[in-house]
Amino acid sequence: MANQNEWLWLKRISIHLEVNNVCNAMCPMCYDRNYIDADQNVKRLENNCNYQVSFVEFKRWFSNEFFMEHSIKKLTICGTESEPTLNNDLEKMIKYIKEKQPSTLIRISTNGSTHKETWWEDFGKNLKQFKSTIQVIVGIDGIGTNHERYRLNTNYYQIIKNMQAFIKGGGTAVWQFIVFDHNQEDLNAAKEIALKMGFYDFIAKYSNYLSREKRKELTFKWKGKTIQLKSSEANELNEKQTNNSSNIECYSKQKNEIFISYKGIVYPCSWIKSSLKGSYGLTETEGSLNILKKFSVREASIHQKGINAILKDKRKWQELQDSWDEVSTSPKVCDLYCGKRKHETQCYFDIASKENEGPERQDKIN
Repeated sequence: MANQNEWLWLKRISIHLEVNNVCNAMCPMCYDRNYIDADQNVKRLENNCNYQVSFVEFKRWFSNEFFMEHSIKKLTICGTESEPTLNNDLEKMIKYIKEKQPSTLIRISTNGSTHKETWWEDFGKNLKQFKSTIQVIVGIDGIGTNHERYRLNTNYYQIIKNMQAFIKGGGTAVWQFIVFDHNQEDLNAAKEIALKMGFYDFIAKYSNYLSREKRKELTFKWKGKTIQLKSSEANELNEKQTNNSSNIECYSKQKNEIFISYKGIVYPCSWIKSSLKGSYGLTETEGSLNILKKFSVREASIHQKGINAILKDKRKWQELQDSWDEVSTSPKVCDLYCGKRKHETQCYFDIASKENEGPERQDKIN
């Protein structure tokens, strides 16, 4: 049975924010942006726009009225279609939040392969005053060409130069490493590089990209070359930690966190946004789909209601929670990502952790 306690948005919330739908990378399992065609070539989805949330729009979303009712504990600038550093107003947005609420932890996720060293050094200098309360999380999945097997259309050596410049400028950088079969032997060496370069932290992320599709490997083509991805052997450790329960432990509710897309739609999480877009290939029941559609343009748009009004609409949030009690209404995407057995697919290593230590569950750390 689902927890029958009322879904209550506390005053101090966390927000996962998407500031554009533009990205330079071509990651093959980023299904909100890319797809693999019948000939196994990785291609870009036609999204009909390259939208950037403007600073003016951003301030309307997070107006004085918003801050009268809520404060932001953590702001994660990432998204499912977004490379944040390609939004020219990114720095203005960061500084605006810091002016409104200096205590907010801001984390910007990037592939690090945008711009040149001078841009990154200036970015670091401009964020230096905020020290560790603003972190840039850069995805570097291996050393050299191993990194580029998944992060297509990025350049490992340019990323390293960019991060050296960012750290030199005074910025706080965190290395995030998605572990696959082909790069797992790079893990300890990458941690050593991170330490020498002055990264603030190192994250090893054991992804469920392949397991959620019930496959052990993925084959695709990029620039005429056939590439194969396989799950890491370390996933066996995660599988041993699982249990047979399928009860929902909602990440959004536990963390008091919402997701806001570049269109200004408020979702419980990015996973529901992606599922509604069809990125996971899930076939929802009529009942579960009706529940998910409550988080739509008409009912969950900041442009029409504002964040405060959307969070006050207790009926919508409570209906989602109540849906977990019945198979006919419980969304498959909720079970996929927040079923009790699923949280173990993403793990953290601390940069100072011992080599033989096992991974920590992400849901115990965040």
